[in-house]
Amino acid sequence: MRGERRFYVGERIKELREARGIGQLALAVNIKKRPETIWRWERGGGIKESDCRRLARALNVTFDEIVQTPLPPGAEPLPTSYVKVPLLGICPASDKKIVLDEVIEWEWLPREDVRGRRVYLLKVKGDSMNRAGIDDGDKILVDAEAQPDNGQVVVARIDGESTIKRFYRDGTTVTLSPDSTNPKHQPRMFTKQNEIMLRGVVRSVWMKRVK
Repeated sequence: MRGERRFYVGERIKELREARGIGQLALAVNIKKRPETIWRWERGGGIKESDCRRLARALNVTFDEIVQTPLPPGAEPLPTSYVKVPLLGICPASDKKIVLDEVIEWEWLPREDVRGRRVYLLKVKGDSMNRAGIDDGDKILVDAEAQPDNGQVVVARIDGESTIKRFYRDGTTVTLSPDSTNPKHQPRMFTKQNEIMLRGVVRSVWMKRVK
């Protein structure tokens, strides 16, 4: 279904699956997916909202238990409300490009998606992350406060230019890796000689809609 959000909750899926003693093959059969799809999700691939809901049913949990931090004991869920989130511009999922910290427009997002964090939106240009479910024209929600783990999708600024890639750190070396079906995109390694600034971790994707 076009227009669905995507979530990066593979670690949470793996945690719930292993706690129930369910293998990747059994889970794949349950939700009518290929085993390699489960493997890709757990490695950090984007999961459509409808698939998150199928996974929730298969794992006997609620949708919120997969995509949200659980409420404290005794807490009551808040009614759905919305907050304004800035769209800062277009960020390449291909070659690097300068992204200015200027608000192009504001968009209203559910408060539950923001969770009180400092977040912003970027519009994606390019195909270097399409295997991760991030396509040209999509909008990504970025958590500016999060520190990435290896394998997560980040927005990084290298020598003054920004890009969207998977992040890997090994000592003082940072590798920014594409996740694409296009072989022209290759990982790039950076050292302390480069000026590297992490601009946040990608939390979800709003797919472009058919006009």
